[in-house]
Amino acid sequence: MSESARASAIAQNLGLEDVLGLALITFPSIGYVYPPLRMHGGNFAALSTASLLAWFVIALILYPSFFLRPTAQRFLAILLVIYTATFPRLFQNDVIGNRYLGVAPLFIYYTVYEYYRETGRSRLLGPVLLLSSAFLTITSVKTAINLVDNPYLSRSIKSAGQYSEHLLALGIGGYELIYALVPTFVLTAHVALFAPRRTPRYMRLICLVAAGGAATTILLSNYFTALIASLSALALMLPFSLLKRAAAATQVAVAVAVSILIMGFGRPLVTAVLSLVLLVLPAGRTVDRIHSILGAWQQGYDTDIADGRVNTLSVSLQALSDSPVFGLSIVRLTYEGDHLTGFGQHSQILDTFALFGVVIGLIHLYVLFQPFLTKHRMAQPNRGLTVPLLFVTAIVLGWNNAAPAYGLVVYLAYPWLLDRLSLRDTHVHARRLLLA
Repeated sequence: MSESARASAIAQNLGLEDVLGLALITFPSIGYVYPPLRMHGGNFAALSTASLLAWFVIALILYPSFFLRPTAQRFLAILLVIYTATFPRLFQNDVIGNRYLGVAPLFIYYTVYEYYRETGRSRLLGPVLLLSSAFLTITSVKTAINLVDNPYLSRSIKSAGQYSEHLLALGIGGYELIYALVPTFVLTAHVALFAPRRTPRYMRLICLVAAGGAATTILLSNYFTALIASLSALALMLPFSLLKRAAAATQVAVAVAVSILIMGFGRPLVTAVLSLVLLVLPAGRTVDRIHSILGAWQQGYDTDIADGRVNTLSVSLQALSDSPVFGLSIVRLTYEGDHLTGFGQHSQILDTFALFGVVIGLIHLYVLFQPFLTKHRMAQPNRGLTVPLLFVTAIVLGWNNAAPAYGLVVYLAYPWLLDRLSLRDTHVHARRLLLA
């Protein structure tokens, strides 16, 4: 049966519960990438949580075996969400429970993807991702336009405050948007440059424009880590895509070599790229902004930022060493002003170790990175996408706080897209065998 025939059959068999399930996934997904919905949608945090919980109930009723016979990753992801959202509340650390409940989509989007894939209905995710991509694009364009006038606008958006809420209501994104654009850039750049030959030209062109738009917003946003992660992914993507059918040992050796070059020559690499950008851009505020960035690096401003971030991360490491079994969540955390004390609050990975101890920290790592290992084994021709995205995720979640929008792109859009690309690659390979 052809793809179009399968899609038609699925559409004809859609029930009310299927439509409701898709709506329950679509609502929070759009809100994660489109700030006005979060600001004008009432209590979006509660509504999005209730929406995802309702989806789980419907999915459990329709296909109970999917949950009753789970994979290790699926079981641990659900366990992680329940534990991190409830355990801190036993010790009056409700703010920690709320924080991890807020980033729960990071852990469960891959379960959503697996559900539709294993029930033979993964094509239903297409409209969800298409709508989410459209609203992500709207937010990115609106943010980029405003960043030209104020390059620190996205950085000024905090988790609370009237000014931040005003900017979000206008459709301007903060760090959640910028770091969601990093994997978006990786996905779209891969499709534009390295997708199987069967991929339509118009799709490559759309992805090329999308990659350029994401890169522009990242460049204007003044988020140095996001810029480094994007360029690192591109640097890894090139050799892996060229060696996509090489032996695993060769690919690993290339990954190690490229990673060493990136870590050792990150600043010169970015400087060289920005210098090339200056050659093609007309005079204007964007050019002035790039000159400002290069000047700040020459004066050591970025080194000061990096040193400050390392000091912040070391606080989480110290907290882990002080309470390695259960973490800080068993002690009521205190505030200094508006900020919690005791852990760094700038690394999803290290903060989880600090708050919940070694066991939960390791489970957290497994839940985050096991999907990449699974897709790496299953999609050999497209490892040029999997490895760079794994590298990016390690940088972003190791160096920054998590956001649901990142989970939407990495744990729902990425595996879904990889399946589509692998299917096209299989068709191309089969055609070559027939013609041989």
